[in-house]
Amino acid sequence: MNSRSQPYSQFQAMLAIAKASLLSIFRSPSAVIFSFLFPLIFILVFGFLSSTAPVIRVAFDKNSETNNPLYESLIAKKNLKIIVQSEKITTEELEKGRITAVLTIQSVNPQGYPKYKVAIKSSTAAVDRLGLLQSIIQQSITEIDRKADPDRPVYAFTELTQIPGR
Repeated sequence: MNSRSQPYSQFQAMLAIAKASLLSIFRSPSAVIFSFLFPLIFILVFGFLSSTAPVIRVAFDKNSETNNPLYESLIAKKNLKIIVQSEKITTEELEKGRITAVLTIQSVNPQGYPKYKVAIKSSTAAVDRLGLLQSIIQQSITEIDRKADPDRPVYAFTELTQIPGR
């Protein structure tokens, strides 16, 4: 037997085995269901259940300025859920970590830059979501800066205050 024909015959043997295996699977309905359909349905169901972006619950302070592009940009973010409730309940929820932060947008310099300061009041119980919230706020500020004038100073800045949580 020559060495050139041997790899070809091994390939034919593996192809015949694969063909026979597939034919035997398709002869049994339960084998088809558990080999192909069940894993496919399992992947689809659990794939649709998982969310790609986490939702961050935030509240705005009653003294926050709401008539500005930064507030409108934050309200429009899909992964921010704005909570509206009394100040006492908001503080309790913040301490328990059910709300990530209470935001206060304040005017700092109406004529110059930065125009606004975003005060972020958070608790140590929400540290895992705080970094994501800060990046969302910074992204909104950057989007506003780029639209208006890419060469000017920043539109707003953030300031973080943490309170003790559980």
